[in-house]
Amino acid sequence: MVVRSNYNLPRLYNMLETGYLEDIVKVMQKSETLVNFNVYIHFKRTNAPWNIDYSMIDRNTLVLVVVDESSDIPKSLSEKSCAVFKTYLTKTEHKNVFHLPVGHSLKFEQTKNTHDRETNVFFSGNLHVGRKELYASLSRSHFIPFFLQHRIRKILGEDFSNQFSNSKIVFTRKFATGLIEEEYMNQLSNSKIVLCPKGNPGVETIRHYEALAAGCIIVSEPLPKISCLSNAPYVNIKSWKSLKETIIELLAEKESLAVRQQASSKFYENNCSPNATVSNIEKMIEELH
Repeated sequence: MVVRSNYNLPRLYNMLETGYLEDIVKVMQKSETLVNFNVYIHFKRTNAPWNIDYSMIDRNTLVLVVVDESSDIPKSLSEKSCAVFKTYLTKTEHKNVFHLPVGHSLKFEQTKNTHDRETNVFFSGNLHVGRKELYASLSRSHFIPFFLQHRIRKILGEDFSNQFSNSKIVFTRKFATGLIEEEYMNQLSNSKIVLCPKGNPGVETIRHYEALAAGCIIVSEPLPKISCLSNAPYVNIKSWKSLKETIIELLAEKESLAVRQQASSKFYENNCSPNATVSNIEKMIEELH
């Protein structure tokens, strides 16, 4: 299996936005089902032009499109390749185009049991439009337009950790400017409940996969109807206005917390891990042929 890309692979593998891409490729290279295929990884920023080098693609090529958060795929890309797997994909008109989990960059060797975790509720991330409803709920500023919330956030608050006991809920200034990777990983591993507001523009986020891999209980808005997240054991919150009541109910059910945590870990291994992802890719390729 030959692996090509329109971007420097070592740099691409180390990006936060590409999750466990390197692990997926390694598992694909060991697959007996995929041994006769080549892989082309296309890096594309959202709203950037496609600029596809079709000399790297033929009907024996599996294309992995990463980072771009839209659902658009050029018709020529699907026609000239065997199949396309795209992160953040929510819909497609092409029969050989499929969703690819964005995954996570953190490595969780072993997950703690719920009763060994000190943090009840955790969130750390910058304030963007996808998180405005969560921020409005925590800051009690639903009546304030988002652009104004952003401007007066120092007054409204950025640290809401005291709203729940033994919790850490902090809004940062920019992407990847909060906790350093090791601290963030340790915090996830030590948290019972993780708040997963939607991304910008989509709902699916790296945080969903991080929290599942760390064995956390996810509180999230309704997830997109994609295969790897179908029936995921998350707590569906239709409105962040009901966050307080939701958290109180969850923390009061100590036995249920342990069951939910085990369900998260099991779901990740069976549906979202690199091995599970490549297994799904194998099934999709077999169905195409």
